[in-house]
Amino acid sequence: MLFDMASNHLEQVNLAIEAQYLPILEKHRQLLRQWMTENLLNEQYPSTRFIPEN
Repeated sequence: MLFDMASNHLEQVNLAIEAQYLPILEKHRQLLRQWMTENLLNEQYPSTRFIPEN
């Protein structure tokens, strides 16, 4: 899920399905995977491995 909090503070419009936001979504997925790896969360919480590669 990806929201524009400035114009959609109630989080009603998911921008993740819009092609123009794909680079932002992929960057955030990459950052999350990196953070989870650095903090060893993948081993502690196997259910978090659902984050799509692309």
